[in-house]
Amino acid sequence: CYQRGSYEGVPGCLGGEVDGSGTDYCVVRPPVAVDDDESKGAAENSRPINSPSSSSSTTTQEPPTHPRDLFLLSGQSNMVGHTTSAESMTGSADYWNTIKSILDSAAAASGGNLTSMEEQLYNAIYEANDNNGEANEYNDQVATTLTNGVMDLYKSGLLNDLDTPLQFGKCSFQAASDSKVYDVSLGTVPISTTSKCGHSFGHELLFARTMELGSSMNYTTRDFELHKVARGGSGLYEHWYPNHGMHWNLLRSAIEERRGQQGEWKGFI
Repeated sequence: CYQRGSYEGVPGCLGGEVDGSGTDYCVVRPPVAVDDDESKGAAENSRPINSPSSSSSTTTQEPPTHPRDLFLLSGQSNMVGHTTSAESMTGSADYWNTIKSILDSAAAASGGNLTSMEEQLYNAIYEANDNNGEANEYNDQVATTLTNGVMDLYKSGLLNDLDTPLQFGKCSFQAASDSKVYDVSLGTVPISTTSKCGHSFGHELLFARTMELGSSMNYTTRDFELHKVARGGSGLYEHWYPNHGMHWNLLRSAIEERRGQQGEWKGFI
């Protein structure tokens, strides 16, 4: 076998340039007709590079690796994720730190009193919205809805050990501006609350944890990457529309550069 990448030709073989699967295989290139005196040399030259000759010892080949599944995340500030930045709910990390403290305390108590936990979450969410200047008549509805959502996630096991990086889920984040593209995450990194695939995280955190830790998903033994290209306050036509938007080329290159050897695109959010 020859360890080939997607769309990579195999020396001495045909077909690899049009095959994106990454499968190790070889269709031997037919030898050019030669005189009898040269037939031995031609036969030797028709062998793929690195293939064993009849006199060489057999070596153990590693099984082919599957390409990483890729998911593209793009949008505005909600996709960027302002959990601890000045643009977060409370203008700082205070809101997130309060929520996380409640979750960590419950985990330390092995579940503890879920009624007390639910009350603490409701009060924290209600207070954050109230201090943010939201109309009072909606605060109860917002706090109730978000509390129920957090409790459901907690009971499903998706909010345990949030600071522990995932084993298979990776993320990367490119933030666009008028003059520059910022590699916020500094490449592809394992997903956790401190991965800096947002400020300091966004939708990628629970999306990835659901994929890797959710019992019905198929990503418990396979690498996947959530690549985020986003800008707060951006507009679809002005910034992202094909062949017109300011960041269209950035979005397109992000897709093309990861296609093939780096992985296979599976979805877009």
